[in-house]
Amino acid sequence: RFEVIRNLFLTKHFTKTKDMGYNDGYSLFDEIIVLSLIGSVFLISIFYYMVLQYAKRHSHKPRRKLNGDVVIRFMAIMGSGGHTMELSSLIKSLKQKNYQERYYIIADTDTLSEEKVHVLEKETFNYGKYKIMKIPRSREVGQSYFTSIFSTLKAFFACLKVVYEVKPNCLFTNGPGTAIPVVFAIFLFDLLFGRDCRIIFIESFARVKTLSLTGKILYYTKVADVIIVQWNDLVKKFPRILQILIYWKN
Repeated sequence: RFEVIRNLFLTKHFTKTKDMGYNDGYSLFDEIIVLSLIGSVFLISIFYYMVLQYAKRHSHKPRRKLNGDVVIRFMAIMGSGGHTMELSSLIKSLKQKNYQERYYIIADTDTLSEEKVHVLEKETFNYGKYKIMKIPRSREVGQSYFTSIFSTLKAFFACLKVVYEVKPNCLFTNGPGTAIPVVFAIFLFDLLFGRDCRIIFIESFARVKTLSLTGKILYYTKVADVIIVQWNDLVKKFPRILQILIYWKN
């Protein structure tokens, strides 16, 4: 079969190289081209297969049934300010005892969110365990977009380590910039190793007319399994999202 493939690619070049004195009509450069093409087709086929499997997994409900024995590794990205308050309100509604392992991702300079997580755990959960994991900020306030490329890459590599250690089953986030490297680290592991982690993005209550930058990225890349908003105008502009009314409380 290899000879057939070689002939398909090198029929025209055969005559030229033979006239130049090569014994079999093929040069080393020809062999490299053929092997490179075969390797490229092979890698593209594998990648295409992985994408299909990823899409198939995420087009169905998770296989796990929430009976009493199932332990869910829950991960939440806590942003600064109002992001933490909004997400904390949602986490308080998690009544099932399946969320035995809870992991909170915060920026390494965000001490306020760290304190709020401890308060949240004390008030809401009396079972299981939780852990706060810190990652570098993707972008500081006032930082230029050019330099934020490098800080985001730094955060992404830190997130790869976190996701590898935790192996989360579901992720909750509501839009801080810290979310992007975490989400795509989860996506990468899911794509390569079939982890089947479900990503739920809840847009901030303050977003009335359009999605945040994080929301738009997750919407157009289709990485998030569910995107939730609270205003009907957003549903009209972005038809693949859900509108759920959430009553925030401190």
